[in-house]
Amino acid sequence: MMIFSMINGKSPQEAINFTVATSALKHSLEGNYNRASLAEVKKLASGNGIERVRRWRMIESKEDLKQFLETERLLFLHRNYGMRQIERKRPKLIGEYEWKYVRSLRWTEYLKNSGGGYTDLVVCLLHVIRYKILSVLFCVKIPLNIFDEGLLVLHLHGLIISEKVRVGKFCCLFQNTTIGISVGTDDHGNCPLLGDGITICTGAVVVGDIKVADGVTIAANAVVVKNIEKSGCVFGGVPAKEIKESAGFSMLDYWQKINTMAN
Repeated sequence: MMIFSMINGKSPQEAINFTVATSALKHSLEGNYNRASLAEVKKLASGNGIERVRRWRMIESKEDLKQFLETERLLFLHRNYGMRQIERKRPKLIGEYEWKYVRSLRWTEYLKNSGGGYTDLVVCLLHVIRYKILSVLFCVKIPLNIFDEGLLVLHLHGLIISEKVRVGKFCCLFQNTTIGISVGTDDHGNCPLLGDGITICTGAVVVGDIKVADGVTIAANAVVVKNIEKSGCVFGGVPAKEIKESAGFSMLDYWQKINTMAN
């Protein structure tokens, strides 16, 4: 990147800024391929793109696991029961498969990322089994370490997520949604990067080497194939375009409301 900057007539200081910005963006993404665009690097190098440096958090300790489980417990219970059962700590024996699936997903991530710990090994293995069984029963494919804290699955059916996808905090997923690669394009197999507070409604498809800003709502049956740079808006249609400036609902605000009431 330093050589690229000098060839393109940058001053020594501009070349340093460009190189550091490139490195910062690369280290916010997993893998060997830097998916940051030239425009994003220039924006960050100029001091106007700090919001693009984001690390998707993974469960790396028992404390992380507890935090993820507690956040997602509150989200599920409040969404389904209001405050009536907010103190309940475990899913019911029958039903509540969405909560069971997310819990087992998190325990499986904990096992993969940290080894699970000697005392938790049996519990982890039981959750791995349930994670795999529910995946088959409900036609769900959510690989590990895709979603940051606060995943809320409203209907556990037909969820297909590619392993290169990355989704920020407090994502709300409806049934029959797909997030992954765009076939027939020159995207090098890259997948969407979604910000915080995203809501993806029934039947929506989000594909390709694209980015979606924080707080966006993707309407039912929408097909998103291009970047969504405006936060908090609603995209719908095929191909998707902005249909509303604001959804009137924000997962980020929703979590703040729940967290305040629960505490």
